[in-house]
Amino acid sequence: MARIASLPPIKGPYDKGRMQLTHQEKTWALAIKEGIESEAEVDNLTDFWYAQLALICHDDVSNAIERAQQLQYLREEYNIVETYEFGRRCIHQAISLFPDYYLCLSFNHQDGNYVLVVDLTKLPMSTFRTNPNAVDIKVCEIYFMSHLMSPDFEAIRRGIICVAECEGYQMQHDIGVGIWRRVWDMVVPYPLNLQKIKHFHTGVMSNIMVSMVRQFLPRSIKDRIEVGCLSEAGRLDGMYLMPNKEAARKRTLSRLEDALQRRYNNEAAFKL
Repeated sequence: MARIASLPPIKGPYDKGRMQLTHQEKTWALAIKEGIESEAEVDNLTDFWYAQLALICHDDVSNAIERAQQLQYLREEYNIVETYEFGRRCIHQAISLFPDYYLCLSFNHQDGNYVLVVDLTKLPMSTFRTNPNAVDIKVCEIYFMSHLMSPDFEAIRRGIICVAECEGYQMQHDIGVGIWRRVWDMVVPYPLNLQKIKHFHTGVMSNIMVSMVRQFLPRSIKDRIEVGCLSEAGRLDGMYLMPNKEAARKRTLSRLEDALQRRYNNEAAFKL
């Protein structure tokens, strides 16, 4: 993806230039702010949120208002509190339930965006059957994961890539269409530039799962899902769980917390 010409080159995730908007983007954000704040049933948002919606919806104010209202309903349904502390707690709860699910969150220095790597075989249906709160925890975690993958405007603008390891995915890993639908009900309205979802080492069961999930996704997301990706090094966890599983878990959790904290710091400081 080419950089917007009016912005300076960006070197890394902590560069202050990542919070810049173009004149056009700011104009969109101000129009969205005016639209949302004129709607009695939609809560006012922060200026960061208006800018984030603008980066995804551009001049489509109606789309931005609809997304804001859908997310408001979801926050109310799942009792989500919009703070770093609450988000951190949600992520810790999810990792306690699914300790080996997240393999890595990394900053892509070549493209200036974030890459999230997960292992779909570490999301077993048995956990959802035995823990009545598991689905709510997973959905809340998705909300804050979307936040931390959108810590600044450059990250939102350039989009994210999700990578999923599927080798060994069997019937016992199928969490069901109902649960996937609830997860994607949170993802779809969230203003996120989802560049690609790449599924590695897929077999029959994982291909069926992806096909079923595709049925209720908008085309804008369907077209970005890839299956059958291969790694010459074999299973992805062999690359990421280094030097050992415990050290890798701590490293990944630290990166998640850091990105979430940057999101909230940037949100608190930014004004249109």
